[in-house]
Amino acid sequence: MGTRTIRRILAIRLSALGDVAMTIPVIESLRQAYPDVQVTLLSSGAAHAVYEAVAPGRNPVQAVRIKDDYAGITGLNRLFRMLYAEQFDAVADLHDVLRTQYLDSRFRMKGIPIAVIDKGRSDKRRLVRHTVFRPLTSGIERYHQVFRQLGFDFPIRYDPVDTSVLRNGIGIAPFAQHQGKIYPAELMEQVIRMLLDALPDQPLYLFGGGKREKEILDRWAAEDERITNMTGRYSLTDELLFMKRLHVMISMDSANMHFASLVGTPVVSVWGATHPYAGFLGYGQDPEHAVQLDLPCRPCSVYGKKTCRYGTWKCLHDIPPEDIVRQTLAVLHDTIQKTESEAAQ
Repeated sequence: MGTRTIRRILAIRLSALGDVAMTIPVIESLRQAYPDVQVTLLSSGAAHAVYEAVAPGRNPVQAVRIKDDYAGITGLNRLFRMLYAEQFDAVADLHDVLRTQYLDSRFRMKGIPIAVIDKGRSDKRRLVRHTVFRPLTSGIERYHQVFRQLGFDFPIRYDPVDTSVLRNGIGIAPFAQHQGKIYPAELMEQVIRMLLDALPDQPLYLFGGGKREKEILDRWAAEDERITNMTGRYSLTDELLFMKRLHVMISMDSANMHFASLVGTPVVSVWGATHPYAGFLGYGQDPEHAVQLDLPCRPCSVYGKKTCRYGTWKCLHDIPPEDIVRQTLAVLHDTIQKTESEAAQ
């Protein structure tokens, strides 16, 4: 497909928020390489908030509530008519689920070029069945390939690091959507105590969402005045801007890992049932900063949805808190050194 007649692209990635976040480096790189091309990202209101934090004034998100406002075939037909009226030249399907496949078919019938993501489902199945154990194509590169299908050849040049930002403190995002990705709370409490002992001058900031998570984080924050629970304090946009100021973030394989990555904050990521080889490591993060165990049963899941076949979650329970602390201190030291070096130049 040629780029000469493509000036307005509809990109579709409806959920999940971590996967939506990974579209941003690609869309921003496309924008840099082709400033005359306009991309509209069909996604959620939360995606709009994330984009506003990392690209203020350039937010391309058209927020929709698919399940609420465009449910069923009738709703999708209404959504298609609305989108078709905007006269897009091409569609980049970055999701490839039933809803987007239906929209794709409607656009094809109108002669609109369609490019669809290759999710590498067969490779991911082989990864969790342990017939293949190697790094798979990253989610970001898979998005990149969709735009290449449309004829746009460009490098990924998204650089979120802002050396003018004064960094301070350590972030901790101890939760994830599925149990197979959550480090046990009692062990994370040990991590927190160790960090407070090792770093008396560094504040800790806790990130989470929802009533139950807030209750846990409130309890942890009440134990020491150097701990602040960030839950509910800011909008999602402002929360990302706050993450930008941290020296380092400790996170599970979760949306917060991707949020911190988008604003240029180094992440010590903790992995259990899932594995960085599936292609979901945060953008620009060093794989060496991932904390994980080498077990014959890992990974057992691409997204962490499955229950542990042994019922023990050994992949998480057996990670020593000392390993997370050691990696965090190393990354913190490197970040401070880099910041001081850049300030001296």
